[in-house]
This record gives sequence, C-alpha cells and structure tokens, in this order.
Amino acid sequence: MTNMWMVRCGPNSIFFDDFMNDNMVAIGWVLGDLTDVTKEELPALIKKAYPKSNKNSVGQSAGIVWNFVHNFQIGDYVVTYNPEQREYIVGKIVSDYKYISDIGNTELINQRDVEWFDGFVPRDELSLKTRKRLNAMITVFSLNDVKDNILKVLDKHMNNDYELIVNKIRNYLKDNNLGNFEQKKAVEESENFSNSYSPEKLRNMDGKELLYKLFPHDADHDTMSYFLEYISFFGGIRGGYPSVYGLYKAAKTDKWVTGSGKSRRNISEKEAIDVAEKIVDALSNGVNLIRNSDLNTVDDYVNLEKELNNIFMDCPVNANYSWVHKYFSLLCPDVIPVIHQDRMKKDMIKKFHMEPLRGYYANDAQLYRLSRDAGITLYSLFHESIVGLFYKWDDHMWVGFDKKNLIDLHSNATKFTEPVEQAEPESKAYNLDPNDMQTLLKIDQKTLYQLASVLNSSKNLILEGVPGTGKTHLAKDICKQAKTRNMCNGYIITTATSDWTTFDVIGGLMPDTDGNLNFEEGIFLKAIRENKLLIIDEINRADIDKAFGQLFTVLSGSSVELNYSIDSKNISIKHTDKYESYYDNTQKTYFIGENFRIIATMNNYDKDSLYDMSYAFMRRFGFVEIAIPEDNEYEDLIDYWNDSLNDEKLPQNCVNSIKLLLGLNKYRKLGPAIFKDMIKYLSIRKGYGNNENIMEEAIISYIITQFEGLQRVKLKEVKDFLVDNQLLSENIANEKFEEYGLIF
Repeated sequence: MTNMWMVRCGPNSIFFDDFMNDNMVAIGWVLGDLTDVTKEELPALIKKAYPKSNKNSVGQSAGIVWNFVHNFQIGDYVVTYNPEQREYIVGKIVSDYKYISDIGNTELINQRDVEWFDGFVPRDELSLKTRKRLNAMITVFSLNDVKDNILKVLDKHMNNDYELIVNKIRNYLKDNNLGNFEQKKAVEESENFSNSYSPEKLRNMDGKELLYKLFPHDADHDTMSYFLEYISFFGGIRGGYPSVYGLYKAAKTDKWVTGSGKSRRNISEKEAIDVAEKIVDALSNGVNLIRNSDLNTVDDYVNLEKELNNIFMDCPVNANYSWVHKYFSLLCPDVIPVIHQDRMKKDMIKKFHMEPLRGYYANDAQLYRLSRDAGITLYSLFHESIVGLFYKWDDHMWVGFDKKNLIDLHSNATKFTEPVEQAEPESKAYNLDPNDMQTLLKIDQKTLYQLASVLNSSKNLILEGVPGTGKTHLAKDICKQAKTRNMCNGYIITTATSDWTTFDVIGGLMPDTDGNLNFEEGIFLKAIRENKLLIIDEINRADIDKAFGQLFTVLSGSSVELNYSIDSKNISIKHTDKYESYYDNTQKTYFIGENFRIIATMNNYDKDSLYDMSYAFMRRFGFVEIAIPEDNEYEDLIDYWNDSLNDEKLPQNCVNSIKLLLGLNKYRKLGPAIFKDMIKYLSIRKGYGNNENIMEEAIISYIITQFEGLQRVKLKEVKDFLVDNQLLSENIANEKFEEYGLIF
C-alpha cells in the first residue's frame, strides 16, 4: 500500500517556498542524525533536548519524528499547504531520510527529497471529511483515510499539457515546411563570434592583446565586450557599469580597474593582464565543460552550474553574469538559450504554459528540453511566430508575462511570418489587482482598492497609521505582488534617519584606494539601476527637503542633470516610457521607467515630533491610512497567533486577558504587531521559572509605554482600566506609570 502523509511547512506555511524550490519536505527537532536512533531511545532524546516539554508533548513529538525518519517510504505521497492560494500541493517521496547539519535554519534540519506533481488540490473542492482531517494542527500525520479524495481532486488539476506544447510546435514546423527552423543570421553571428573569440582563438593571444581585445577601454568598439553588449540576435544584455566585465580601463584616470562597488581598485597594466588571463581561463574552461557535458535533464544543467561556479570561483566575474551566459550561448547555441536574464527566462517558460524552476541554469534545461523534443533549433524557439502559438502580445513578445494573454493550447496555429530581429526585452507596467493582493494582515477591501488605485495611477504611495499596523509588512507584500506580475525585479528597503542628505538618497563623491574621487550612487539611483521599487520606512524621520534635493524635480516628471560625472560625462536622471528602469552606461543616465514607485511608511504618532513634509513633497504621493482591525477581527487575530504556537500555546485565561487589553484602543489606537509580539513573549516566558505575574510583565513591557504623551486625564483612565480589569495591581500600576514619566 502506498501511504499518504501531511507535512506542514512551518507556522503560517513560512517554509512553503523552501519546500517547493528545494524539492523537499522537512521538520525541525534538533536532535542530531536520527538514522540509527531506536524507537525506545527517541523520547529520552527529545526530553533531553527540550526539558520544558511535558509527557504528552514528548510522546507526540516522538511519533512525528519516528514517522518522518522511519515510516515514510520512497514512493509514498506527501501533501503540504499553500495558504495564499488555498491549495494543497502533492508530491512523491524520492529519497531516504537525510540530516542536514550545516543548514542555516534548524526548522529544516531533517529532510526528505520530493518530486512535486505539476498540479494542485483546491481546498474548497475536497469533501467535508477530508477538510476536517486536514485541519489537524500537528506537523506530520497520515492521510490514508482521505487519500482517494485528495488524488481524485488532484487528477482534475494536473498539468498534462507538455505533449500538447511539443506537438503544437512540431505541427507548426511541418505545416510551414520549416524543418528545424535554422536561421541564417544566427549561424553567421555564431560563426563570426567563434572566429574571433573562441577559446582556441583566445589561447593564441598574448597577455596585452587579450587585455585590449576583450575588455572595455578607450571607447573602443573593436572588443569582445562591445560585441557582446550590442550584438542583437543572441539576446540583449542591457548596458550597465563596465565593472560587470571584471576589468575595464577608466577614461577619467586612464587606469585599469578591477572589482565593483566599494571593492573597486586601480591596478597596473601588468596586474590587469593577470586578471584578464584568469577570466579568459574561466571562460575557456567553461565552454569546454559545456561542449563535453551530456546535457539532457534538469539535473545535468544543475550539475553544470555547480561545476561552472567552481571554475569561476577565483574570478572577479561569475557564471551567472548575463555577458558570460551570452558568451556560452554564442559558442554553444544548441544547448545554451539566447535569453540571459533569469527573470526573462522565467517569463518565457510561463509563456510556453510551463512552470519555471529555481536555478539559473535549471531554467536553461527546461528551454533546451522543449526545443529538443519539438525538433526546433534552440534560438528559434523564441521566434515571435513560435511564441505566438502560445501567448498574445501587443507590441512585442518580450513584454513581461501576464496570465490572461496565454492562448488555449487547443487553438489553431498562427500564420508563418518571416524571421525578424528580436526586440530588446521590457518588463510590464503597473497593473495591480486589489483582489490579488496577498497579505496576512487584516486589510479591508476599500483600503486595498485605494492602494491599487494610487499605484496604478502612477503615484508614489505613503502608508500612514499608528505603530504596529503592519505598514512595512504591507509595503513588502505589495512589492512581492509587483515582482510576481513582472512589473519590477523586487524591492530595496531602507529606513529614513534625521542624518539623511542627498548623498544617501541620490549619491555623491567617495574616494577610492588611490584617493581619486568617484561617484557613489545613493539608494534611489541604486533602485533605478536594479529595476526595483524603493521602500522608505519612517519617511518623516528625515528632513525631506535636505535629503531629496533634485529628486523633487524628478518626481514631478522632469529630467535633471546632476553635478557629478562619470568618465567626464555628467550623470543625468531621465524618464522613459518603457516599463523598465535601468542605467545606461553609454549615456551615463539613469532612466526611470513607468513601473517605478516609491512606497513609504509614516507613523501618525510621530507627526508632531519629527520633520514636517512640505506640500511640494506631499503632492507627489498618494496617502492611504492603514487602520487597526475591528474588535472582532482583532480577537480572531489573537486566537490565530496563539493557535499557531501549537505546543507552546498560551492558556485561555491568558488569551482572554490579552483580548481585554483591546479596550485600551479608545484611549490610543494600538497596532496588531504589539499584541503579536506580546503573545510571542508570553509563550517563551512561561517556560522559564515562576510565571505567576508574567501578564503584568508583558503589559509593562509592551503596553504602558505606548501611552507616552497622552493627556493626564486620559492617562489616569488608562491606569484605572488596567487596575479595574485586574490586569495590573494598583501598586504596580502607580509605580510603573511614575517610573515611565506617565504622571497624571
């Protein structure tokens, strides 16, 4: 009999991505390697490691660990939960028990490898019996009694489309007499590049020739770096700092430079030749490795990436750099695709109705496998007529992925069009859907509509509210959705301070190791260059007029030229109608795309004590207040946080006392994070020594200080509330209110 097991992926499913991305399930219990531990030895081992655990807790833990280590069998089904989609994911166990001693998170220390199925199980489609069974709160338990229902629903949602995808391409090639769709321009560009820069050619160059023939210097266009940057057919690697090549000659100083950022340093020509030879050795060894590898499966490509990383270990560049990948693609076009940015690979895989994997070269494997099985050259897989079989676009196919543009796999093929030069990739403009905003916070629908409307209307956003309402958490959730919808590459988060100047935000001059002054970009320009959104926490802690300077002009939609230069050319900040932000090294210009947003947070209680924001600044932002939940929602949150503690749950009388504290909201609004922190504190504190007065301790630590600055008459009402509800004794209340300067 094939068993089925549930393995929960941590409180609130926080390890769901780890389970999916690393193809495994895991449990905690730091007990060492359990392979040879007997069933009789296990309880004593748990009691020794967790001396505060009672007899029932030890017994339950022993059962969970024993099942995971010994009763799980290769081939058994395993289930875990994705709360964001309300779906269960099913897979098969494919390895014996493993103890990962050097893992960073001890909650994942005991593992089993899993092959996850390409499908899902919506919770709402399961029977009532199955849903109740899945509600069990322990980490690992058997699902044999509801296995048939889970597998039946899974079968309805399995993705069996791969053969349809392959056959659709095959039929298209056949109907249009294209053979394997070889394109003359691709063959010519690959051959031309190989004739100049193959490993065999590079080995015949002496040190100085290598240096000046390969790396950026003196605006010379006859270099390998220039060829890689601007050759069109084999995929764009949009311009950036020349430091990405690991070596370049600075026009301003006429010196060779290696490293990047703060590690950048000037070196002599002789030292530059040594660096050049090291990079060339890595490139040559990498190409030879690819040529001599048997690349067929995802595992083959994953192993390839590991070996390439070893080859590039002592290099100032690595195997995942876009230009390095393009070098490999030009010389090994049959197995390395012409897409060099990981985000673009994942976008294209989705457009082919497939799911991307974790791993830079693992996604190469997906694309190679599809081209191989469909009988099409790998570079032609991305021809607009082929992609057009599966995905609709308005301007060109490199616009970021949008699920609603997928074409039904059963629809007819489009008419053949002659090959055209590929357009440079772009990402997608802002189009947040308030109904898709995923957050664990209790946010009412009206607020979600406001958030989406502000951001979709090209406004920057300020989230305001009392401390603890989860404003920063919400800002991160918004950015994560934007990244999921391919509107950006993620986010950069920073906290404003009273010391901020334009140096922190825009940038300024910094000396290098030789005492030369070079421009160092600030947090705003860094976000632009990396195509990321910018989160500024506690924005009114900074003197905005002093810190933002010329960005006032930029935020109003105008361009500015900074009083700094790179290679004798002034740095500019301009707007572009493209849906991507980037830095153009040729023009020394930061381009702000239609997708860029600043999302800032501001505590209402700080308005009077910190810097005021000018109306000129405020009108460039939309303000949305994040309110505290209603009392019934608040109580549900408190129950939820407590239930998530499992064996460390607080007793009900303790939970009831915390709910009583909600009555203080009429004096000053208290954000949910305050109560969440309080629950966490109490769950830990009750395991140490005498815990008779731990509720008083928690109120003193987390609640009383929130009322600083309140009117005297209100302070007395707060103290009376705590005493009357027996949450603090009168003596303690008087002592602590006076100690904290809350005199009434």
